[in-house]
Amino acid sequence: MIPLELKLKKLAGFLGVALACAGVQECGQGKKPNPTVVEARGNIATYKEQAVLAAGRVKASAKPESEEYNNARQLYDTAMAENNGWVTSLKLGIQGGENLGNSAEFKSKAQAAAKATKAFVDYAGKVARTRALPVAAAEIVKILVDNGLAVWKAVHEQRKQDRIDEGNRVEKELRWPKWEEIK
Repeated sequence: MIPLELKLKKLAGFLGVALACAGVQECGQGKKPNPTVVEARGNIATYKEQAVLAAGRVKASAKPESEEYNNARQLYDTAMAENNGWVTSLKLGIQGGENLGNSAEFKSKAQAAAKATKAFVDYAGKVARTRALPVAAAEIVKILVDNGLAVWKAVHEQRKQDRIDEGNRVEKELRWPKWEEIK
């Protein structure tokens, strides 16, 4: 049996390459994906996928009319809103060339997203009787801030249209799905 951490690292690598090649501009015209961006987006996507998988487990194990299900859904909706707010902040920072390293709002949004995600995944683990997210909220903040800044630094000096395109790709790839979309 493969340990969870190893599975997540493999998933991060796979998702990172897939996400980096999602745009025709990056991979479709002979350009090689930036390895820093590949790794950073993969790390963020892995964190997102853990929450989506936890939501799927809740949906499979709890009855839709139960209090556990409704509480899990409320926690997921809060985590989704906080994370999508952070993704929008990252997107706008990329597109506008804003220095996210100096942005208290960017870091604050990452903290709110991490706290909400940790609350959801821990609760979902209890409902579905699975292992909770094996990291503290502070570690999730670090994942979001460090990897978000890595993507931003890799693209902030590109021409404006490239930054706009990259911001749109980041938003599309990292935005959380709505509860109803999760199977």
